[in-house]
Amino acid sequence: MRSPRHFRRAALIGAAAASLLGLAGCAPAQAAYCADINASRLSAVTYTSYIGDVPPAAWAEPRIELLDAVGAPTDELESEHETWLTYLHDLAGYGELDPSALKLSTGEVDAARQALFDNYVEACL
Repeated sequence: MRSPRHFRRAALIGAAAASLLGLAGCAPAQAAYCADINASRLSAVTYTSYIGDVPPAAWAEPRIELLDAVGAPTDELESEHETWLTYLHDLAGYGELDPSALKLSTGEVDAARQALFDNYVEACL
């Protein structure tokens, strides 16, 4: 027969494991997405808007490559992911600095960017 001390120890170990999973900051369904995006040097700026400080293609192409590799974070954010990728591909069409590239960001693009950014912060950080 096991002692009450054994059961308390098992309960404490279980509680500690559950706490660690909660502190990990990454929803299980998004674990691969979080691991892949966090491994990139672009992780903190993947979902930031273009501000015209570098050629649009040079800014967009690394983000396209990363997002093509990691995919949408969830099925619910697939539409926002596609909107953001379309924006990035449109930017990539501009080779040189061009002020008109700044006009590509619309309300829909901004809403998609914000939803993706919020998800990244909540699920992966």
